[in-house]
Amino acid sequence: MNILNKSPRFLGFLQSSCLVLYLFFVSFIMGNLGKLLQDDNDFVAPVLFLLIFITSAVISGLIVLWTPGYLFWERNYKKSIDVLAWTVSLSIMYFLVILSVLMLVS
Repeated sequence: MNILNKSPRFLGFLQSSCLVLYLFFVSFIMGNLGKLLQDDNDFVAPVLFLLIFITSAVISGLIVLWTPGYLFWERNYKKSIDVLAWTVSLSIMYFLVILSVLMLVS
């Protein structure tokens, strides 16, 4: 079973869901990084933050752009654009849902 045979809507949903889960994971790590490092590590903390930030940007880009890039490479231009559009649209929807839940809770 090839995942690329699925609909662009499903692929966009899968990619945006993976992105949100990955971002929750990274924010959890970055939020607890201060507990791991003590106050005497003035050099290590910014270096670790930048390494996590850059690595996270690369992984997020791969999550969002891998499937559309592969489809584009295979000359399936319409499906590539559709998957990217669904991924961006559903990511914005996730953002708005999370923001509204946070506003309701606080």
